[in-house]
Amino acid sequence: MDAEKLVFDARHRVSLDGACATGNSEVIARQLDAALMDLGFKLSGRLLAELGTPDRGYVFDKAVQVLGWAREAVG
Repeated sequence: MDAEKLVFDARHRVSLDGACATGNSEVIARQLDAALMDLGFKLSGRLLAELGTPDRGYVFDKAVQVLGWAREAVG
């Protein structure tokens, strides 16, 4: 189990380490937020804003990862 998943499991926090701020991923970030709300989670305003700036590939991969963790958390 990696450290990012441990932090998510314990604190429901997401790390954006390694994100490069060279894109426009606002749509993906809003879609992630909507999908998380269906599972009982919500992105903070700060994280939503920060997810809107890296390149789309990074944010898409992070969204898939976080959704998987959230699904595991709710069973």
